[in-house]
Order: sequence, then C-alpha cells, then structure tokens
Amino acid sequence: MRKDQHPERNENHCVWRVVGEEVIILSDHSRKIHVLNEVAAEIWKLCDGTKSLKDIVSVITEEFDVDIETADRDVAEFIENMCRLNLLVLREKANEQRDTQ
Repeated sequence: MRKDQHPERNENHCVWRVVGEEVIILSDHSRKIHVLNEVAAEIWKLCDGTKSLKDIVSVITEEFDVDIETADRDVAEFIENMCRLNLLVLREKANEQRDTQ
C-alpha cells in the first residue's frame, strides 16, 4: 500500500450509517455487521476516493492528537483489513467528490 493511493468505500457491497460517534457497516457479501469506534469511523468517512492515505493520516493526527507514526500504522492496518473484507478498494487516482451518506 502506497501513501499516494486513494481508498474508497465499496458501496456496491455494503451499506453504512453513522450512529452517534460510531459507524455501522452491513456487508452485502458476508452479511456481517461491523461496528467502528470513533477513530475507525472517521477513517471510514474519509475513504471517499478523493483523499490519499497521506491525507487521511494527516487528518487523523490532527483530529485525535496522535503522533504520525501511530496514525500511519493504524490507518494502514484499518484500510488493509477493510480491503480484505471487500469494504474498501484502493484507487491509483483520486475520484471526483461524491455525495456522501
């Protein structure tokens, strides 16, 4: 995974909603429900295809007062897990801004 890649929610295979500070995702493929805590929820919301991994790490370090190394590791781990679950895809180029839920 490169920092210039742009993670994007795979909304063809899931539905999701914000509930309080959490995000709840229902996977179309596995029929599993994923509940994301506040930090993971923020990462998920930032994965709209317009922001690079580097951009997302920058937002997380500012929003949650965490050092860049920790944010970099945590964001990469989250995105890798979500890609394995087919809930996120990595794009080489940024997509135009889309409407979000």
